[in-house]
Amino acid sequence: MKLYPIKHDLPGTLWCGPAALSACTGFSTSYITCMIKKHTGERKVSGVRAHVLAKVARELGFHLCVVFDWFDQQVKLGHSTPLKPTLAKFTRDFRASLREFPVIVNVTGHYVVVHGRTFVDNQVRRPVRLSKAPGRRRRVKKAWKVIPLSNCKLWATPVYSGIAQLPTCTIPAK
Repeated sequence: MKLYPIKHDLPGTLWCGPAALSACTGFSTSYITCMIKKHTGERKVSGVRAHVLAKVARELGFHLCVVFDWFDQQVKLGHSTPLKPTLAKFTRDFRASLREFPVIVNVTGHYVVVHGRTFVDNQVRRPVRLSKAPGRRRRVKKAWKVIPLSNCKLWATPVYSGIAQLPTCTIPAK
């Protein structure tokens, strides 16, 4: 897989949730925004929660698999309040996980996408080298690997039969 440039075809603000899914899947932000609104029932897409991103990704034919969860890690290790790793440290420690598939990373309430040594978010809009990425010192809370359902061992066939089930959203050309 590869990272795509973000296809922002809506007037107004580009939010990080739709931008992250656009960078991973290649779909336009207008289509992803429509799907998010369908799932949440709200008119806005700012402040999208991870479970909504997971549902939308699933309908697009992808599965979000948790790679890193700071809270769960601290509970398992019995630590009380160590600092969350920075994006720079996270990419060094999880380099093997970042090679094969893109990873959506939640850094202090903001979604960014990392794949290998490439970075993209709603501020840069195009894949750039990770060493040039803004916010490398932001703290990582959680990270999800974006796996196509065709490659996913747990879900050989998608729960949803496809994007055609969404009557309010038209299917864009990739």
